[in-house]
Amino acid sequence: MRNSLVCAVVISYNPSLDVLKNIQLSLNQVAHVVVVDNTPQANVSSVLNDLEKLDACTVIRNHKNLGIATALNIGIRYAISKGFPWIMTLDQDSWMRDGYVEEMFSTYQDAVHGIVGMLCPRYEDAGMGSAFSTLRSANGDVVVCITSGSMIQADTFSLIGPMEDDFFIDSVDHEYCLRMRAAGLKVIECPRAILVHSLGRITEHKFLGRTFSTNNHSAKRRYYITRNRLVLMKRYFYKDREWVIADLKRMVYDAVRIFLAEQDKFSKARYIVRAIWDAIFDRLGQRVPL
Repeated sequence: MRNSLVCAVVISYNPSLDVLKNIQLSLNQVAHVVVVDNTPQANVSSVLNDLEKLDACTVIRNHKNLGIATALNIGIRYAISKGFPWIMTLDQDSWMRDGYVEEMFSTYQDAVHGIVGMLCPRYEDAGMGSAFSTLRSANGDVVVCITSGSMIQADTFSLIGPMEDDFFIDSVDHEYCLRMRAAGLKVIECPRAILVHSLGRITEHKFLGRTFSTNNHSAKRRYYITRNRLVLMKRYFYKDREWVIADLKRMVYDAVRIFLAEQDKFSKARYIVRAIWDAIFDRLGQRVPL
């Protein structure tokens, strides 16, 4: 059943037929879907034309890659302009299990409304078929969650402000969660709302009898991942030190896994060094073409 209060914002890039299927599934539970497409003009897919034919689906074509943050801001502002009080953000390769939106609102009704900044689901990896958890603080609060599947109120967006355009891609969601927490709001997990989400091209490896996985992001993605994480660590070292220490450990662990198992490791190392240098001087924006 469609919920009349919710508009979903989906960011697309070179969308495939699977994206069409995912958005059709979303329209079973939300009132409207706005697709903000970052595909360059030369690569425009016929899938966008098919999406425009769907009932209650709007496609906004940027004709170039403006980055995830800017695309999210465009979609959220569109949803607010149409009077939707709730906005769900989705990746193009994610889809909701049955009853997802209903479960999100059930959790919201049980929460203290004045402190809810964002609702997030439980996640199931599309490739591995296993669940993965959100990061929690020592007191059990959710610290950060990913963009896909989260829901915010229009009033929260007005209070906290837009996503940070200069991050371009990666850590956009974490920056927003940390900003909300600094403003006294919480990220609330909805345990029975399940989102199937792709974590990327994950592969498993063994080293000294231990099994570990790698995401195999490209060298250029590694630049944005590293730069934006370090910028956030600088900003929140005094405001949210528990998260900073935990994320620094994760970043070191990621670097070790890249060195042990991923391909193109020397190119990735060069981009990581460049990212560290740019983070020191707060050089943000799209500095590396994707």
